[in-house]
Amino acid sequence: MQDYAKAGFDTFDTADHYGSAELIAGEVLKREPEARAFTKWCPEPGQMTADVVRAGIQERLDRLGVQSIDLLQFH
Repeated sequence: MQDYAKAGFDTFDTADHYGSAELIAGEVLKREPEARAFTKWCPEPGQMTADVVRAGIQERLDRLGVQSIDLLQFH
């Protein structure tokens, strides 16, 4: 991903269910501050509460190592 970012590609698609993709994207974002990571969140089936949503968002923030998410798709 870092080679792509250096070549001018600045947006990457990732997801919580793509294994370590968010963690890898987070490492690239540290080195390439102009890059952006779009991600998806696929919560476990069940009741969707504000706390569940907050926890899902926080996990994306932590895995990407960012303070805000450029785009989060709720799957």
